[in-house]
Amino acid sequence: MAAPPAVRFQSPKTSRPPLFAGPRRRRGPSLRLAATLGSLLLVIGLMARLQQPETHAALGRVLGETAPLASAEPVQAEPLVPADAFEGVRDNAPFRSGEQPAWFASLAAVRDAEPAALAARSAGVVGYVALNSQPDTYRGRVVTVSGSVMRVEATEPAKNDLGIEQLWRVTIQPTGGDVWPITVYTLEEPKPVDEPYDASAVGVFFKKLSYRWAEGIGSTPIIVAKRLETTLTAQPIAGAAPVLEAPVVEAQQPDIDFTSPHAGSIGRALLTDLGFDLSLFENVVDKQRLRGEETEAFYALLGAVDQTPPSQLARLARAGLDDYAARRLSGAKESLRDRQVARAIETEQAKSRYSVAPLFIDGAAERGELVVFDANVRRVVRVDASDSSAAAENGIDHYYELEAFTEDSQNLPIVFVVRDLPPGFPVGDAIRQPARLAGFFFKQWAYRGRTRTDEGEDRRQFAPLLVGRAPIPLAAPDASAMRPGTVLGVLGAAALAVTAFTLWRLSRHDRQYETATLSRFRNAADGPEHNFDRLGDLVDHSPPPRADTTPPAT
Repeated sequence: MAAPPAVRFQSPKTSRPPLFAGPRRRRGPSLRLAATLGSLLLVIGLMARLQQPETHAALGRVLGETAPLASAEPVQAEPLVPADAFEGVRDNAPFRSGEQPAWFASLAAVRDAEPAALAARSAGVVGYVALNSQPDTYRGRVVTVSGSVMRVEATEPAKNDLGIEQLWRVTIQPTGGDVWPITVYTLEEPKPVDEPYDASAVGVFFKKLSYRWAEGIGSTPIIVAKRLETTLTAQPIAGAAPVLEAPVVEAQQPDIDFTSPHAGSIGRALLTDLGFDLSLFENVVDKQRLRGEETEAFYALLGAVDQTPPSQLARLARAGLDDYAARRLSGAKESLRDRQVARAIETEQAKSRYSVAPLFIDGAAERGELVVFDANVRRVVRVDASDSSAAAENGIDHYYELEAFTEDSQNLPIVFVVRDLPPGFPVGDAIRQPARLAGFFFKQWAYRGRTRTDEGEDRRQFAPLLVGRAPIPLAAPDASAMRPGTVLGVLGAAALAVTAFTLWRLSRHDRQYETATLSRFRNAADGPEHNFDRLGDLVDHSPPPRADTTPPAT
């Protein structure tokens, strides 16, 4: 039998005790309701916070995972030179006197190591882009670089206790068509440069050196090696990081001014220089699949990007970021959608990155824009185009379709179409490869989602479709590291377990409270004066008011 309301609740506005109060007040249903609501709000808030990209990144840093935007540890042995030796080293700066201890420690390490031992510790072939974008990852580690030797200069080191009196500074144009150099300092004199020749070097990455050249300020990775090898031994070793450059581009490079961004859209200006007819974009329609009317524009764009190395596209996109953001923000309207896009652009620009938001929202305004993203590539498939006459006209018989996710894409994919893949780049439906993707926005492409509508039809979703030369792979995270997804699942399960335990404890106290209260209630109800089963028998025994009673004055 349920207890009456007077037994179960007591108004907080009165000081009277409950009708059947025990020696001390116990928890009631109101406390259980408040605790339940509080626990649910806590879980909802926690799960919402765990969905934020910043939380993913923070969990990854704590637990050893690397997000696509962060530096990843190559799969190899410990650094040849300890990390604490580089505390005084600064990237994007000239050589400084405070860096001499680390400099000579690196020279001593490669001098005292056997060539075979150095090669065994190498992270594999590493290109300019990886060294330039991930210096903290490779600092002090052994890497292999290769390319064409363009210059050899003798230089005298500072006074030292190692007995090193001569070094040779070697300028290498990296394999893969990158125009920016890698600088190698060797202890042994290399072959002089009568004409450029191919060579490789195995040594320790030291820093990104800032230097002045005719067009402004440049940056070059510095490698400390024992000597140059005049035969290319540039194959990645087992378990090493992938080659971080695109394949060698044999096509003749056009005479294009790559040194400064244009006042307007750098992407459209570059496409014009590459011979692409911008009027072809007039046939492109967003939020639909690739239509027959669009194939000419699609394959013409895919043919145009074949003339430019991917690292060149990435550098140009980064150079044009501020101009792109200024144009997009200056034309923003006062609508809610435009304000959201502007806020996303400003947020990512502050991190020196492009935002994916405009590509999802305003396809027409983005057509032909050159952008670059660091992303996780989850799927790569080869698409046969040998039956297309438009593809044949542009020298294309196949291309690769990449499905990638950026930090700000909110688990929505971007589709990236490329001509080629670098050596060792994985292919499949379930991969995890961090990569830098630079390319031109083509359209908002419609694809079938994995869910269905209420009518049972395939739900149509949209993804930005970009066209580029090739992905630039970044160092992959350690497969044994705990993923943020695992962490989120563990934390979510723990939160739910704590909530369930709290509710069980409160429910247990409530049952104890109700049992004790009803027991006292039943004992008290044994007397005839308080038999609540016979409420109809209770009568008012107070005497009736007299008729001549005068009401009290108010």
